[in-house]
Amino acid sequence: MPRLPPNERLPKPHVALVTGANHGLGPSLVKVLAGRLRPEDTVYLSARSEERGKASLATIPPGPAFSG
Repeated sequence: MPRLPPNERLPKPHVALVTGANHGLGPSLVKVLAGRLRPEDTVYLSARSEERGKASLATIPPGPAFSG
């Protein structure tokens, strides 16, 4: 598979899955991805606890890839 230069994007939408998104580096990673990806991209946040996952989700500011 050919490599693309770092500044070029693939034509298909990106999908990111962040596990452990309610503690450690997870919430920060979700925030960065949600702010940098395009509207057609998707960031999934996962957590062991639904309650803590929802609390983490509430802290993410709206961005191109996040609508809340």
